[in-house]
Order: sequence, then C-alpha cells, then structure tokens
Amino acid sequence: MKWRPWKILTLLICSLIIYYWPNFYNFFFQDDFFNMVLAKNQNLLDAFNIFKRPAMDFSFYRPFSTQLYWTVGQKLFAMSPLGYHLVNFGFFAVGILLVYKLTLQIWPDKKLALLTSFFYGFAASHFYRLFFISQFQELSLAVFTMATFLLFFKRSLLTPVMFALALTTKETAVMIVPVIFVAITLLKLTKRRQLIIFLLCFAILLVYFAARIFFFGYTTSGVYEVNFKLSSILNNYFWYSLWSLGIPETFVNVEIFRRPTIINSQVLFAFGREGQLVIAFFLLFVGLIFKPVLRTLKHLDRNIFLMIFFFTLFLLPVAFYPFHKFPYSLAVPLFASSFLLAYVVRNLSRPYLLAVCLAYFVLSQSAYYLNLTNHWVVKKAVVGKKVFAYFQINYPIKPTQPNIYFRNTTYPWCPVGVHFSQEVSYGIGDKDGLRLLYQDDNLQIYYEDLDHFRHYSESSLIIDSRIFF
Repeated sequence: MKWRPWKILTLLICSLIIYYWPNFYNFFFQDDFFNMVLAKNQNLLDAFNIFKRPAMDFSFYRPFSTQLYWTVGQKLFAMSPLGYHLVNFGFFAVGILLVYKLTLQIWPDKKLALLTSFFYGFAASHFYRLFFISQFQELSLAVFTMATFLLFFKRSLLTPVMFALALTTKETAVMIVPVIFVAITLLKLTKRRQLIIFLLCFAILLVYFAARIFFFGYTTSGVYEVNFKLSSILNNYFWYSLWSLGIPETFVNVEIFRRPTIINSQVLFAFGREGQLVIAFFLLFVGLIFKPVLRTLKHLDRNIFLMIFFFTLFLLPVAFYPFHKFPYSLAVPLFASSFLLAYVVRNLSRPYLLAVCLAYFVLSQSAYYLNLTNHWVVKKAVVGKKVFAYFQINYPIKPTQPNIYFRNTTYPWCPVGVHFSQEVSYGIGDKDGLRLLYQDDNLQIYYEDLDHFRHYSESSLIIDSRIFF
C-alpha cells in the first residue's frame, strides 16, 4: 500500500498525541496565574493598543498570545488546564503541517518535507512548550511566523496581515523581515510582487518599533540583562544548537568543558542513569549523521545558507541574554535545524535512514523521560495542583483570617537549604493563584522565605508548606 503524505502526517500527529499524553494533565503554575490576572484586569482593546502603556507592568506586547488567549480560555475552560492544553496542542499540530508545506515551498521534495516534519515534531525542546501552558505564545508565534513565510513564497498580499498577527504573539517576530530579506537575496526572489510585500512588512515593522520605543516601552527586569561579549553570545548559540539536536534543557546547569578540549566528567553523573542514557543516545545519533554531514559540507547550496541564517537570525533577539536562555525560544528556529537534518540524511539508504530516525526518536524519548522526572515545569505544576486541591477541600469558602501565611514547616526543624514556602510561591504564582481561586484581588498571602516573618502572627492562617512535597 502506497502511503500518501497526508496519511503519514496524520499518523505523525496521532503518534505525538500519545507521545505527549502526560502534558494534558499538567496543572497551571507561575506565569499562568499572572497571565490570568492580567487578562482579567485589562480590556482587550487596550491590550491590542501598542500606542498605550501596558497594564500591570507587563512590558511585553503579546495581546493575541496572552490577553486574548487567557480571556477566552477563562470563559471557556475556567480553571481546568485540559482545555488550554488541547488548544496548545492544536496549534502545535498546525505548526507541523506548516513545516511540511513550507519545506515543500523551499525545496519541492515530499520525502524531505516529511523528514523535516518528523524531526520537528519529535524535537526534545517541545517539552517545555507543551507542558507550560503560558508557552502558547511560542506555539502561536511558530504558526503565524511559518504562515507568513509560506504566504510570502506564494506571493500573497495577505503576508503583511499575517506578519502583523505574528507581532501580536511575541516580539521575536520582528526577525521575520530580515529573514525575508535574506531569502530575497539568496534565492533571488526579485519578482515585483514579492518586493512590494517585503516593503509593506518593513513599513509595519517601522511602526512597531516606533510604538515600542515612544509609547509602549520595554522591560528592564534583571533577568533580561544583556551581555554583548562574543564569548557569552557564542555560549548561548552553543546551547540552543545542542537543545535543537535533542539535549535536555537541564544540562545547561552543568559545565560541559573544564577546558576548551577537556570534557567535564561530572556531566556523566549529574543526572543519574537517565542522563547517561541521554548522552549515550546523543552520541549514537551524532555518530550516525557525522559522515552524511561531511558529505553535505562538500556540496553546499543556497538553501543551506538560508537555513543557517534562519536559525541564527531568529535566535538573535535572545542571544544577548546570558541569564534568560530557555529552549522554548526554539519554536521557530527549530524549523531550520529540522530542515538541515532532513537535508543531510534524505539520500541515505532506507535501512540507514531508518536507523537515523530511530536513534533520533530514542534520543528524544530519553530526554523526555529525564524531563518528566527532573524538569521544573512538572515539579512546580505538581505543587500548584496540590495547593489548589488542599484549599478547595479544606477551605471551599475564602478563609476569614487576615492573611494566609506559608511556613517552611511547623515542626521545630527543617532540612538545610530547602525552601518549601518559596517553592509553593512558584507553584501558585505568588498571590495570583489563590486570589483567582477565591476571586478576591485583595487576599493577602505571604511566604516565610520571601516575607521573613514580617506578617506572621497568631491570627494568620498558617500553612505548613512541607505537606505539599
């Protein structure tokens, strides 16, 4: 039986539903609660108005992926995370279909397009985006960005409209314009219609920049401290490249090299047996593609250079943040790395190609399992769910005490270095989670690790944070 591409893509997406099944049960945590409060307290028209200062010190222009998403989500799903996860996965599935279509537009080879979709769909970096509900911003950014490129290659006048939509999902969408410029230059897309489309997108970009600088503003948070040192930028690109190939995010916490040429043996033991399996499968995958990569380097073409520019340019906005690098930023650049992987292996014999795909899948599976047991997006969501369940069962009506105070423990001792109340704060988004639960914006909530007993009193509702761990 001959398998048509749409059947293979359907099978791929169905396989990914099973593969990512645990994500549908991951609870809200941290930014999720803040975004709910933000959406609840801001008019949608104001949210889309880039010529107006942002609400609640939210200095990010993401009205589609934040205010609109959470406003509609709360009306449809209330405090049930499943509905949000279904929407997120829907955008993820659409993104995979767009990866296939866009690849065909760049290089009309169905086998190459299917391989690109496979590498993109099973990329380990999707874990963060699919388990953290607020990362809808990345999933929607990927959809609108790839749709913009697809429309551009089709010379559609809807391209500027799609570009404008992409700008409402996340700021990194600004890189669409320079990537289009590189595509025009490398692929010699000098048709009058495409040049007009580019100029329209460029005009939208100028308006966007002017509004951000003179009206909307930008964040000055410490985690967004920039570093223009070449070593810091190269280190960022190094990690984004490893993440795009299947290395889990948690490995960033371990220094890989003691010296430029000596691998730190600590890498082999930092994450136990699960981490060792990841390293083993990563080395297997790299070993399998090493020879095809060398063969490809001898015959480079302009599409390869376009993908290299695509990957580099889309990471440029985050390349200068040494303290704020996460694999969720790979939603769009991952298209380029997946295309390059597919291009390298597309002409291999069937048994060899199957071995490469199997090695990639097993690498992704091992990274996925490591993340399930170690990643903070799972741990914090578990804590958040336990806290919500505790209050829904024990305090179905808002407590009458003047404040809720989370102690590290009510016992006379506490393990050194363990900050239970701080972890609870992360899990329920500081004050936002319980304020949403009781629909009271004035509910006072404090944490021992953050408050240092300033608001601790006998009249407080004192909660032992350790019961949630």
